[in-house]
Amino acid sequence: MVAALETGRDEQIVAPHPLSLPSAHVIGSYALLACLLLPIVIPLLWLLGSWVEFDPLIWAHFYDTQLARLVSNTLFLLVGVGILATLLGVLSAWCVVRYEFPFKRPLEWLLVLPLAVPAYVLAFVMEGWLGVGGVWYQFCAPWFGRACEVSSGFKAISTLSLVLYPYVYLLARVAFLQQSPRILAVSRTLGLSARAVFWRVGLPLARPAIIAGLALALMEAAADFGAVSVFNYDTFTTAVYKMWFGLFNLPAATQLASVLMSAMFLLVIIERMSRRRLRYESDNSRTAAVKTLRSWLRWAVSLFLCLLTLLAFVGPVVQLVIWASQVYDQGTVRRLLVLLEHTAALASLAALIILPGAVVLLAIQRSLAGRLNHFWLEMANLGYAIPGTVLAVAIMLSLNSVDAWMASTGWFKGQTWWVGGIAGLLVAYWVRFLSVMVRPTAASLVTIKPSLGEAARTLGASEFSVWWRVYLPLALPGIFTGLLAAFVEVAKEMPVTLLLRPFGWDTLAVNIYELTSEGEWHRAAWPGLTLVLLGLIPVYLLIRRSRGREPTPVARRDAFGRSEENAFV
Repeated sequence: MVAALETGRDEQIVAPHPLSLPSAHVIGSYALLACLLLPIVIPLLWLLGSWVEFDPLIWAHFYDTQLARLVSNTLFLLVGVGILATLLGVLSAWCVVRYEFPFKRPLEWLLVLPLAVPAYVLAFVMEGWLGVGGVWYQFCAPWFGRACEVSSGFKAISTLSLVLYPYVYLLARVAFLQQSPRILAVSRTLGLSARAVFWRVGLPLARPAIIAGLALALMEAAADFGAVSVFNYDTFTTAVYKMWFGLFNLPAATQLASVLMSAMFLLVIIERMSRRRLRYESDNSRTAAVKTLRSWLRWAVSLFLCLLTLLAFVGPVVQLVIWASQVYDQGTVRRLLVLLEHTAALASLAALIILPGAVVLLAIQRSLAGRLNHFWLEMANLGYAIPGTVLAVAIMLSLNSVDAWMASTGWFKGQTWWVGGIAGLLVAYWVRFLSVMVRPTAASLVTIKPSLGEAARTLGASEFSVWWRVYLPLALPGIFTGLLAAFVEVAKEMPVTLLLRPFGWDTLAVNIYELTSEGEWHRAAWPGLTLVLLGLIPVYLLIRRSRGREPTPVARRDAFGRSEENAFV
């Protein structure tokens, strides 16, 4: 998701200059595209085809006992995360763009750092703070008794909101920076107050970016498995896991997974249709108008943002350090090194496999003309929109069929090449994180001028030489960012690894799940800290790229000689 934020929008980036290729090359290109996207399409078809083995008794029992609770829990989680993440992201973005207050510069980028914290890591820290026996309970229990217990739903909503609000913050911040001070100045001259300018001008103009960030946050919340598991808060993602490994009913788990997948696709379609006919124009004035607040209000804004970063990043990291220092021993370090080795090996293999596939996919897409360009990239992005538990079920079904077919040939009798091995896990990573590699690479490719490739062709270079010697060197920043983002995303992925990993092949994420499920918060601190440090790498790169694109304010004067930045204040 970090890679998705670097484009500043969620629309597909497609080069506007298709190359004219012979029909044979076009047919070959489509055939290669089909091979690249086949691992994504087949699991989805398996999910939809699972309804052939429909068992009415199981679903009647599920309907009577669990369905209503799962639907209400999931909707409550999505509504709560949507409201809280939007409030935190939009308000913090408006404050850092439009106001001047103490510690503004460090806070502007500290607000992004919660992206580096996996939701399940913050979840067990929150459980240590708010759960029974935690700091909050010990403080309130002498006065209120059990009434001070925090519900699992509230803990899940607050945890996911603190982790996911940076999606809204980053995109809203870019949108607010691009709003012209002239529009805001005219609004003030027409009699609008500062509050009315925000509600009636600034917020509506930033609506596409806010909706895009909210959609990312909601998809992540709906797909979350680790955080809700820590709080024992049942949603559709946990129900798929329990149906599979608790009741050992793979067909019912598959059908439940297909329901969740359909709901995710519906969420994406609604988000896109909500702004299909809307157009938002700007006069390209990138000078941010900054208002100096009154003394007490300046410190109030600074205190609000400091508390937000304290709860979302600084406090959890300090708590992890404290817990880790209490269980330090040589056995812990040895175990951590083994887990880190497994995690790094899987993440490196997955990133190196995804890299050539993403580059070939974009190369073919850049060479093809027509509306199908959008379709191919949407297909590549499907894997990231599917929750990890759902994807694990689909991949398991598909690879079981492949293993069965290979065994039927007689050459591979008695062997399973895909299910329960590294190969099957890498296929799942390919499906899940191909989009993570595609987005930043496409963002770099779209900035390359068409004249460079045309000049190389006029000098006799083949299409392969143009890509190898012109496009790829110029797109290296995006390729490197995508490679690093894919590495970290694979390292943090928990449900797919938990369900499909080979026997005994634990990773940092799996170890965190196992320890937190037993209440071993202190022992889970070491792998949690390691994952946070890994997540800081792409966040740091994102901050650097955002700083490079941020406009430098230019002093302007209006017709009365006043500074245009403060003319509307």
